[in-house]
Amino acid sequence: MWGRSFGGTHAKLAGTPRRVLWAVLSPLLPALILARMTLMAWKKQRTLAAFLKALPLTVVLTLAWSGGEFVGYVTGRANAAGAQAAEAIARASRAAS
Repeated sequence: MWGRSFGGTHAKLAGTPRRVLWAVLSPLLPALILARMTLMAWKKQRTLAAFLKALPLTVVLTLAWSGGEFVGYVTGRANAAGAQAAEAIARASRAAS
């Protein structure tokens, strides 16, 4: 849900060539995200065991996020919950200005 929201919102702010590029590169997202997480856990040795224990679920969640982000890039639409959250943030930002 949030991956699609991110992808859809991101896509609305970009032109078609950039959306296509992001969609084409999105299959690399799981590896990139997991590599960053692994590096962070490696640097903080105290969290490495917990990270490895949670790795199977982390992989599944990362794949779901990346798939949603791909759908957001391709369709250019966030899901309803994500769109409502983005609108609420925009309203709060305008009110604070």
